[in-house]
Amino acid sequence: MSFSVYAQKTKSHLLSSVTFALIAGIWFCTHKTAPFLPTLIIFSIIATTLISKQTVTQKIIQTTIVVLVFFSGNMLHIYQKNKQHQLQEIICEKFCTIRGTITAIEQSKQKFVDTVLTIHIKKLKNPGHWWRNTNATMQIQTKETEMLHVADNIEIQNIFFKKPNSISFNRYLLKNNIAATAFAPELNCKVLHRPWLSVSRWIANQKKRIYQNIKRKMLPRTFSFFSSIFLGNRAIKHVAFEKAKATFNKWGILHFLARSGLHLVIFVLLWTFALAFIPLPFFPKQIFLILLAFVYYFLSWTTLSFVRALSIFLLYKTGPLAFIRTNSVHLLLLVCFCTLLHNPVQLFFLDFQLSFGLAFALTCFGQLLQQKRPE
Repeated sequence: MSFSVYAQKTKSHLLSSVTFALIAGIWFCTHKTAPFLPTLIIFSIIATTLISKQTVTQKIIQTTIVVLVFFSGNMLHIYQKNKQHQLQEIICEKFCTIRGTITAIEQSKQKFVDTVLTIHIKKLKNPGHWWRNTNATMQIQTKETEMLHVADNIEIQNIFFKKPNSISFNRYLLKNNIAATAFAPELNCKVLHRPWLSVSRWIANQKKRIYQNIKRKMLPRTFSFFSSIFLGNRAIKHVAFEKAKATFNKWGILHFLARSGLHLVIFVLLWTFALAFIPLPFFPKQIFLILLAFVYYFLSWTTLSFVRALSIFLLYKTGPLAFIRTNSVHLLLLVCFCTLLHNPVQLFFLDFQLSFGLAFALTCFGQLLQQKRPE
């Protein structure tokens, strides 16, 4: 066995070990009454490490890393839940005055409101208290407000944030990094400062302008499907789309109407096919594809599967540019590890489990077929 093959197998074993150790640590934090699964995973990883063909020092180092990652996943999820709980104790079920920056203005799916404001709160004040600094993200469902723009620093008075009434909804908010939500058709709001130049506001305005232009040039029925499948925006109020959703849901194929990582693959393949007819060197073509993927990302509505596909695509394309050999399984494990490291609660949602689980199974199956293929 050559040194390069041995090094590749060692890296693959370590990367898979720390990824599954992180998953076990997060699982143990939530299901302490059923520690059998994480304990089994950890012991399996350690046993595999001990029987591998490595030196004693390498086995000790890998076992130590696995144990540290396990406890890190546990502590990260505990910190994530405690932070949200502390913020909810401060603001929920109370009338507050908040100051923060608008990070997103989206169309609402609800019937009685038009807009969802996502605000990064920097300061808040409860009745009879002083201003306190905070670092949290809130969502407010309200009527359409033309006076507000992304990146505006605003103050909202007497806003009432509801406490999540179920564990599942609270976990959903935690997944989206949202501390609490409010329903306020009428806002007592004023703009404190509007930056003269803002990249986030420019991107949001371009996204809205392109979306509206496409909407005017398409039939409403066609646009509803285009918006959901290609752009990832499912906040569409159209009779035909609602009927299609009901039919697809009845047959259990509602996910066909949602944008996934496969759509990014199709998008990249189409542009790769078009670039094949243009006489350009290899590196400019790869850079152009990367820029196109970023444009598609910023001008559409993202999901976890789309971000997973985009991250793997960027790593896969930047590897050859940096003269680094890449492996699809390694890239998938790396993206999975970083995703859980950033937001541990993602582990308990079906979109994460299906996205990474199916991608991992298909990638491993493809590599096995490739290895068995005759030279």
